[in-house]
Amino acid sequence: MEAYKFKTKVSENGTISVPEGFDVKNKEVEVIILVQTEQNIAQERSSEISQ
Repeated sequence: MEAYKFKTKVSENGTISVPEGFDVKNKEVEVIILVQTEQNIAQERSSEISQ
């Protein structure tokens, strides 16, 4: 089984966009959703800036 990790935003109508290059059309996939809080996003951005 292949696994991919990427960050995306769920649209207003609940659609999840998959980045280009992932050949998952017409394939069964398992989706795990981890909701980020504003605090986690801010911490992640500050750690990216410090690198």
